[in-house]
Amino acid sequence: MESNDIIIGMALFSSSKGEQVSGAGVYLETGTDQKLVAFQETGGSGKVTLAHLDKGIYNILLDTPRQTGKMEVKEAWVGDMQVGYHSEKKLFLFQEVTGYFLIRFTKLNNLANKNITPMYELDNRRQKTRILIGKLEV
Repeated sequence: MESNDIIIGMALFSSSKGEQVSGAGVYLETGTDQKLVAFQETGGSGKVTLAHLDKGIYNILLDTPRQTGKMEVKEAWVGDMQVGYHSEKKLFLFQEVTGYFLIRFTKLNNLANKNITPMYELDNRRQKTRILIGKLEV
Protein backbone atom coordinates (compact mmCIF):
# COMPACT_ATOMS: atom_id res chain seq x y z
CA MET A 1 0.00 0.00 0.00
CA GLU A 2 1.07 3.53 -0.68
CA SER A 3 1.61 5.87 2.28
CA ASN A 4 0.05 9.35 2.11
CA ASP A 5 0.32 12.44 4.24
CA ILE A 6 -3.09 11.92 5.83
CA ILE A 7 -4.12 13.63 9.02
CA ILE A 8 -7.48 13.27 10.70
CA GLY A 9 -7.97 15.26 13.85
CA MET A 10 -10.85 14.60 16.19
CA ALA A 11 -11.89 16.53 19.27
CA LEU A 12 -14.56 14.94 21.47
CA PHE A 13 -16.66 17.15 23.73
CA SER A 14 -19.53 16.50 26.08
CA SER A 15 -22.40 18.52 24.75
CA SER A 16 -23.56 19.33 28.27
CA LYS A 17 -20.98 22.06 28.87
CA GLY A 18 -18.69 21.69 25.87
CA GLU A 19 -16.03 20.13 28.09
CA GLN A 20 -13.35 17.94 26.57
CA VAL A 21 -13.87 14.20 27.06
CA SER A 22 -10.76 12.31 28.09
CA GLY A 23 -10.45 8.53 28.13
CA ALA A 24 -12.60 7.84 25.06
CA GLY A 25 -11.18 5.08 22.87
CA VAL A 26 -10.86 5.88 19.16
CA TYR A 27 -10.35 2.91 16.84
CA LEU A 28 -9.47 2.96 13.15
CA GLU A 29 -10.18 -0.25 11.22
CA THR A 30 -9.92 -1.24 7.59
CA GLY A 31 -13.31 -1.00 5.93
CA THR A 32 -13.19 -4.37 4.19
CA ASP A 33 -11.93 -6.90 6.74
CA GLN A 34 -12.26 -4.74 9.89
CA LYS A 35 -8.63 -5.16 10.98
CA LEU A 36 -7.43 -2.72 13.62
CA VAL A 37 -5.05 -0.13 12.13
CA ALA A 38 -4.78 2.36 15.00
CA PHE A 39 -6.04 2.98 18.51
CA GLN A 40 -5.74 6.10 20.67
CA GLU A 41 -7.44 7.38 23.78
CA THR A 42 -8.45 11.00 24.00
CA GLY A 43 -6.26 12.91 26.41
CA GLY A 44 -7.12 15.83 28.66
CA SER A 45 -7.79 17.99 25.60
CA GLY A 46 -10.30 15.46 24.24
CA LYS A 47 -8.25 15.20 21.02
CA VAL A 48 -6.70 12.47 18.93
CA THR A 49 -4.81 12.64 15.65
CA LEU A 50 -4.52 9.82 13.12
CA ALA A 51 -1.77 10.33 10.55
CA HIS A 52 0.12 8.65 7.68
CA LEU A 53 -2.60 6.27 6.53
CA ASP A 54 -2.25 4.00 3.54
CA LYS A 55 -4.65 4.31 0.62
CA GLY A 56 -7.93 2.53 1.38
CA ILE A 57 -11.27 2.67 3.14
CA TYR A 58 -11.40 2.96 6.94
CA ASN A 59 -14.02 2.87 9.68
CA ILE A 60 -13.81 5.11 12.75
CA LEU A 61 -15.19 3.57 15.94
CA LEU A 62 -15.59 5.17 19.34
CA ASP A 63 -15.85 3.83 22.88
CA THR A 64 -17.22 6.67 25.01
CA PRO A 65 -17.01 6.91 28.79
CA ARG A 66 -20.30 7.28 30.63
CA GLN A 67 -21.13 10.89 31.48
CA THR A 68 -22.23 11.78 34.96
CA GLY A 69 -24.00 14.76 36.42
CA LYS A 70 -26.69 16.94 34.91
CA MET A 71 -26.46 15.63 31.33
CA GLU A 72 -26.28 11.94 32.23
CA VAL A 73 -28.74 9.87 30.22
CA LYS A 74 -30.72 7.94 32.83
CA GLU A 75 -33.65 6.49 30.91
CA ALA A 76 -31.95 5.20 27.75
CA TRP A 77 -31.08 1.74 26.51
CA VAL A 78 -28.73 0.37 23.87
CA GLY A 79 -30.05 1.47 20.48
CA ASP A 80 -31.87 4.52 21.87
CA MET A 81 -30.01 7.39 20.21
CA GLN A 82 -30.10 10.63 18.26
CA VAL A 83 -27.54 11.60 15.62
CA GLY A 84 -26.76 14.70 13.56
CA TYR A 85 -23.95 15.79 11.22
CA HIS A 86 -23.07 19.22 9.81
CA SER A 87 -20.94 18.54 6.71
CA GLU A 88 -19.64 22.10 6.26
CA LYS A 89 -18.54 22.50 9.88
CA LYS A 90 -17.48 18.82 10.16
CA LEU A 91 -19.46 18.40 13.39
CA PHE A 92 -20.94 15.07 14.45
CA LEU A 93 -23.39 15.11 17.37
CA PHE A 94 -24.93 12.11 19.06
CA GLN A 95 -26.80 11.07 22.16
CA GLU A 96 -26.88 7.49 23.37
CA VAL A 97 -26.74 5.53 26.65
CA THR A 98 -23.38 6.97 27.79
CA GLY A 99 -24.36 10.61 27.26
CA TYR A 100 -24.42 13.50 24.80
CA PHE A 101 -21.33 14.08 22.62
CA LEU A 102 -20.01 16.36 19.90
CA ILE A 103 -17.07 15.45 17.66
CA ARG A 104 -15.24 18.06 15.60
CA PHE A 105 -13.22 16.66 12.70
CA THR A 106 -10.23 18.76 11.63
CA LYS A 107 -7.28 18.57 9.25
CA LEU A 108 -9.01 16.28 6.77
CA ASN A 109 -6.29 15.98 4.13
CA ASN A 110 -6.21 13.67 1.08
CA LEU A 111 -9.66 12.18 1.65
CA ALA A 112 -11.98 11.17 -1.16
CA ASN A 113 -14.84 13.71 -1.26
CA LYS A 114 -12.86 15.75 1.32
CA ASN A 115 -15.18 14.49 4.01
CA ILE A 116 -16.07 11.68 6.37
CA THR A 117 -19.26 9.75 5.71
CA PRO A 118 -21.08 9.99 9.05
CA MET A 119 -22.59 6.78 10.41
CA TYR A 120 -24.02 5.52 13.64
CA GLU A 121 -23.98 1.80 14.19
CA LEU A 122 -23.38 -0.19 17.36
CA ASP A 123 -20.50 -2.67 17.16
CA ASN A 124 -20.85 -5.48 19.70
CA ARG A 125 -18.12 -7.78 18.34
CA ARG A 126 -16.01 -7.40 21.44
CA GLN A 127 -16.70 -7.14 25.15
CA LYS A 128 -17.20 -3.38 25.01
CA THR A 129 -19.87 -1.74 22.89
CA ARG A 130 -18.28 0.60 20.39
CA ILE A 131 -19.99 2.97 18.00
CA LEU A 132 -19.16 3.14 14.31
CA ILE A 133 -19.26 6.89 13.74
CA GLY A 134 -17.83 7.28 10.27
CA LYS A 135 -16.25 5.92 7.16
CA LEU A 136 -13.53 7.56 5.12
CA GLU A 137 -11.58 6.85 1.97
CA VAL A 138 -7.93 7.83 1.59
